[in-house]
Amino acid sequence: MEDIIIIDDDYYKTEYMKHILSRAFDNPKIYTYGNQEYGLSHIDLYRDSIDLLVLDWTFPMKEGENPKYAQGLEVLKYLKQNKIDIKTIIFSCDDIELTEKFNNVVSIIKYCPYKSIEREIQDTVNDFNKQLEREKKREKRLMRRLYYTGYKRKKSSEPWWK
Repeated sequence: MEDIIIIDDDYYKTEYMKHILSRAFDNPKIYTYGNQEYGLSHIDLYRDSIDLLVLDWTFPMKEGENPKYAQGLEVLKYLKQNKIDIKTIIFSCDDIELTEKFNNVVSIIKYCPYKSIEREIQDTVNDFNKQLEREKKREKRLMRRLYYTGYKRKKSSEPWWK
């Protein structure tokens, strides 16, 4: 796990999530942003190195905005439009359902200030790590097949996977 971005306007919830994620992963770089504009600008610049996005579903309204509008949905649509594939965990105090399909959403966790969400985050992180491990094994098997069917690397006598 390299980089994690947390986009959330609540400082205390952000610090709590940083604490949990730093315990769940080995030495991650965690970047926090209080609004989606700054978070999206970071994602635009470093899209290939970001492994996980933790996203709040609602942010404080700007002047003239619809009070029921979820800016987290705006972030998901932006990622989908720009073909940015970052695994995403969504936090919300409300029950939410995504009407549109977003392939990068790993989990939706209902956050309540009086309830510890550490176990839910840990389960989500474990599932995420298992999925990464399966993808690595699948890629390794594919490359072994390519090697044994005649694929040769230039100027190398040993297999690429060692």
